[in-house]
Amino acid sequence: MEANRGHGNDPKVGLFWYNADWNELFGVVSHPVRDYTKANASDGRITCSELHEDVWKKEYNRQKHHGDGSGPFIGPYENKPRGRIFYLPEQDRYEVAVGRWIDEYPQAKPLILEEFDLPADKTTFQYAIHWDIGHTWR
Repeated sequence: MEANRGHGNDPKVGLFWYNADWNELFGVVSHPVRDYTKANASDGRITCSELHEDVWKKEYNRQKHHGDGSGPFIGPYENKPRGRIFYLPEQDRYEVAVGRWIDEYPQAKPLILEEFDLPADKTTFQYAIHWDIGHTWR
């Protein structure tokens, strides 16, 4: 959970992928909620500005050109379980946007809560088709 080093236990927004074979998150991008002063997403929510597609391309190229090219960034970014963390300031709660994959891998939930330092009592896992494996915004 190296991505959060130095941020203490502050809740974070961001994005991630889940590797079911290893039961771990990867490609994590996180930012403390306290770094944001206003909503930057739909419905008055706060999240990071990074996009899964862009992070994937960067990590894929890094993986391809360094070492032996092996690693989790293989194939299209949307073909791996993924999600995004939102903060809803008006309600003082967090939303983990995920696809139906979370029903198959419920063991990912505590990993997500821990990685992003999310309070379980203020966090809901919210389904949206965009986060289903194989789906994109396009």
